[in-house]
Amino acid sequence: CIGPACEDSCCVGWQVDIDETTYKKYQSVSPGPLRVLIDEYIIRTPGDADGKKPAFAQVQMGPSGECPFHNAERLCQIQVDLGEKSLSHTCATYPRQTAMIDNLADRTLMLSCPEACRLVLLSPDFLANEANEVRDFRWDDSKPATALIPYFWPIREFAINLIRNRTYPLWQRMFLLGTFSRRLEAVVRGEI
Repeated sequence: CIGPACEDSCCVGWQVDIDETTYKKYQSVSPGPLRVLIDEYIIRTPGDADGKKPAFAQVQMGPSGECPFHNAERLCQIQVDLGEKSLSHTCATYPRQTAMIDNLADRTLMLSCPEACRLVLLSPDFLANEANEVRDFRWDDSKPATALIPYFWPIREFAINLIRNRTYPLWQRMFLLGTFSRRLEAVVRGEI
């Protein structure tokens, strides 16, 4: 994170869920300016009528969609006052994301973060540990879309290798990846 030097802000347009442990931690904050913000903008969420368990609480964003804890220096006031360990899970992990696939933790960066995007797309050594060889793969059109799940790893490998292929300028790599993604989506929808 490049913090206030970033040309964008990850503190706008989010739904920030707060788990019960973090909520209780915030409730123990001493009286002061941060506690006033916590009391005003961290709202307990009611239970759902359909039995789904919602987040314990949420940050109520301002009218512009900006987080009320985003201070004038473009930093998180919770992190400034309480430290990184006090951030909600949403804020502490962004732009990192972990998904369990085939009992393996697949860790990725969300490209909505400009610095993560630069790391992924502009660094020639990024993902250097990934395989360099694209395997040929074909899917069976007669199977339903869920049958594509076994092709996750070869599709992922193809996308990573395409992004890393510096023989094409960046705009061409992005165009090809977009075209591939649209075609893959058409396969999932049963159009191809």
